[in-house]
Amino acid sequence: MNTTLTDLQNQITKSEQIGVLSDFFTKFKIGTLLNQSGIVKTKGASPLAIFTALFNLAFHNKNLYQGIVKNKKIKVDKDAAYNFLNSSTYNWRRFTLHLCRRIYFVIRKLLDDSLENPRDDA
Repeated sequence: MNTTLTDLQNQITKSEQIGVLSDFFTKFKIGTLLNQSGIVKTKGASPLAIFTALFNLAFHNKNLYQGIVKNKKIKVDKDAAYNFLNSSTYNWRRFTLHLCRRIYFVIRKLLDDSLENPRDDA
């Protein structure tokens, strides 16, 4: 099977997306936020691995079946993903609140830095 230029561009774009998402997860400490929200490992894959796999589905334009069940490269089991999404003990509201709070402070810091260093365009 011959790879076309479009296929190569798609692969490069996907790897760039994974790198950007990895940077986002590191900067905002998603693993720590998951732990603080009571989203902890009960068995199988870590919550961060499951969350990352599910989060990446939206950026690869795939549904749960295509991205988790049929994709053998991902080390997350279908049952683990469904249990992760349907667990009643996980506090998703707290996770969302903490994530929004961290994003707010990053944006606020960026805005404060830009106000301290005005540029002379004139």
